[in-house]
Amino acid sequence: MRALHFKQGCYLGQEIVERIHSRGGRASALRQLEIEGPVPPGGTELQVNDGATAPHIASAAELLLPAGPRVFALGTIRGEAELRNEPFAFTAGSVTGTARILAAPPSFR
Repeated sequence: MRALHFKQGCYLGQEIVERIHSRGGRASALRQLEIEGPVPPGGTELQVNDGATAPHIASAAELLLPAGPRVFALGTIRGEAELRNEPFAFTAGSVTGTARILAAPPSFR
C-alpha cells in the first residue's frame, strides 16, 4: 500500500481501498481446507458450531496418495470464522463431514 496516498487525491477504487485499509482487512478470503468425509460439491455451505455460515466450499477433490486417500478443498472463509480456529461442519444432501483450515500447504507424501 505504499503507492497510495490516503490523505489526498481521488482515484478509481478509492472507497474500497480505504474501507479495507481502515477496517484492517477483507471480509473473507480463499483458504486451503482439508476435508474429513466424502468430497463435497462446490457451493456447499460451511458452518461453525453456533450455526453461522463461514460461507462455502469453492471446489474439492480427493487425492490418492501413498499414505491413503485425502480430500482437499478451496473455500471462502469469513475473517471472524477463521479466527475461531475450529473445524467447520457441512451437509450437502446425504453428504456430511468436517473441514479445517490448513496453516501450510499440505504434504503429499
